[in-house]
Parts: sequence; structure tokens; C-alpha cells
Amino acid sequence: MRQLITIILLLLIVVNCKRVEEQEDNLFILKGKLENAENKSFGLFELKPQELMPVDSIHADSDGKFAFRMKIDEAGFYILRKSMSNSITLLIEPGEVIKLQGNAKNLLKSIHADGSKGTTLMLKLNRRLANSYSIMDSLADHFRESKYSPDFDEIRKEVNAEYVKVFQEQVDFVKNFITENPQSLASIIALNQYLGDRMLLTMSNNFEYFENIKNSLSKKYPTNQHVIDLNRQISNFKRRSLRRQQAEEMLSVGNVAPEIVMKNYEGESIALSDFEGKITLIDFWASWCNPCRQNNIELNKIYDKYNAKGFEIYGISLDQNEYEWINAINEDNINWAQVSDLRFWDSPVVGLYNVDGVPHNVLVDKNRKIVARNISTEELSKFLKDLL
Repeated sequence: MRQLITIILLLLIVVNCKRVEEQEDNLFILKGKLENAENKSFGLFELKPQELMPVDSIHADSDGKFAFRMKIDEAGFYILRKSMSNSITLLIEPGEVIKLQGNAKNLLKSIHADGSKGTTLMLKLNRRLANSYSIMDSLADHFRESKYSPDFDEIRKEVNAEYVKVFQEQVDFVKNFITENPQSLASIIALNQYLGDRMLLTMSNNFEYFENIKNSLSKKYPTNQHVIDLNRQISNFKRRSLRRQQAEEMLSVGNVAPEIVMKNYEGESIALSDFEGKITLIDFWASWCNPCRQNNIELNKIYDKYNAKGFEIYGISLDQNEYEWINAINEDNINWAQVSDLRFWDSPVVGLYNVDGVPHNVLVDKNRKIVARNISTEELSKFLKDLL
């Protein structure tokens, strides 16, 4: 009997230990010791697909040591931040015990992480990007310092060439990173990195990288929020591409331009069809677009010369601020029809006419048939001379 009780107790201990292990599987532990972190606090944030969520604060003791644990349901990205300019991104899996060592004065440069392959990859990825930014900053400084140099034109060309080189080298690095790590969530961050104001990879030019990572990660992390968001982005891109293809067919030379009905700044509806019987330039622009504003100067000259002969301009602004739009109309002395829904790039007319940048234009004849697209003011003058 005593032996039976002993066996039962042992079984209970095993079961209880197993339950503890199962609970630990949903925890991650972050600990370590950092120089210059004595009695300092760090913010921990979760980087979600659409937002950055505060999680907690991590406090280091008088020796710079810290320990933090938290239950998580899935792998995700977490930012450990000392300040806005001093942080690292961690890629954490449930069950990981991560030990950090380094210097709190420069986390990205100094941190060494044990116990998390994903975090190690994130450090590698972001350090390479930081190095490229450092080179870009040096180039920008050199450009500014040389502004009044007699060799400025030559220096400008050299700086531009070096910029292109650095950008392409970073693109190549990211492509190799993604190819070597197809089953790491870190590749999602790589897909969406910028250098300056330009994305390194875009779906339009590098779709195969997005598709390959989606397929690979969907098998390993089918319910992960970041993988689901990547699938959403790709699905949206495919839908937009199909719509663009259909729009391109509709916008072929010789086809009738799609109807547009929008309001001017006085609230009056003006339709493109109102100008049938006249040669009309559909001109997409915005007050914040410097090339557009320069274009308005030339369009004024053309409008004054050909308006009485049957030429009209149907101006569509992609502004989102009514005051700035009206102010630009007045400053540029625009006398032709001006409409806008003030919805910026979300305006339905952007997709209808495949506008991917401004200035953008479409020239239609008296029957609203498309004659040309995206022509310069010089080409426009030649067209009008022939048509009128």
C-alpha cells in the first residue's frame, strides 16, 4: 500500500512538472547586464503590423542587471528602447530565454544576444541598415560643405553616384538576407525597409521576394499576425495590379476617357463630359508638388494662346488641404476648371486613371477620345498646333 502511494505521488510530481513546462513554453525571459545601465529604465514595446504598442518597463539594478518575463502566444517583434534614438528590435519566440550583453549608451552597435536566433538576425539586419545611413549622412555633409566650391558640379555628380552605389549595395544585402532566411520573420522586416525616403524592395519590382517569403512563412507560422498581414498586403497588391491592368486597357489611345464628376472649391459639380466639343487636357497636380507648380506657369501660356480656339484644361488636385489648394490656384493665376475631393492618393480618380505620381495628364479630343498621356508642355503645344 505504501509503495502504491509512493508511485501515485511520483506520478503527480511528473504531471505537475509537465504542466509547469507547458506553462513555460508560453513565456519568454529577457535578462542580462549592460554597461552604463545602472538604475536605468528601458521601455519595451511590441511592434504590431499597424502600430507600436507599449508593453512594460524594464528596470536595471545598481549593477546594470535586469530580468523580465512575459507570456506571449506567438512569435513577434519587440523594441527595447532607452531613448528615441537608442533602441534595438528583438524577434522573440515563445519559450525563449534571451541574455543581452552590451553598452546601454549604444544598444544597436554593442548588444550581443544569446538564446534567440531571430534577435541575432534582427541585429544583423538593422546594423547593416544603420551603416548605410551613416554613409548617406557623410555624403550629405560633404555635399553641403562643397556647395560653394568651384568644383561643385563634379562633386555633386560623385555624391549622386556614391548614393546610387550605397543604395544598390543595401538592396543586394537585403535580397541575400531574405534568400538565406526564408523561414525567419526577420525577412518580413527586411521586405519593408527604407533607406532615406525610398523602399529598398517594392512589390512592383521585386514581387518574387514577397511571394517566396509569404509561401515559406505561411507554412511555419500560419496564424501569426505578421504573416497574415503580409498575405493581406500581397492580396491587395494583386487586386490593384489587376485593376491597373484593366485601367490601362481602358486608357489606351483612341478609347473614350472615363467620365469624372468632381466639385470645385465653390462646391459646384463639374464633369469631364462638360468639355466635349473641345480639346481638353486632364491635368493631375497638387499644391505640394513643385514640378506641378512650375508646370502651371507653362500651362498658363498655352491656355492663353489656345483657349479661344477650343482648348480647355480640366485640373484635378490631389491635395488634402483646401486652403493650400485654393492658395496655389490664386498664386499660379489658374483660370481653368479646378476640382478636387481633397482625398489625396485615396481619391477614386487616382485608380481610375492609373495616377502613380504628379504631374500626370491625359489629352482628349473633342469626342473625349484619348489622344496622348503624360505629355510635356512642349509636346502639348505641338499637339494643339496640329489639332486646332
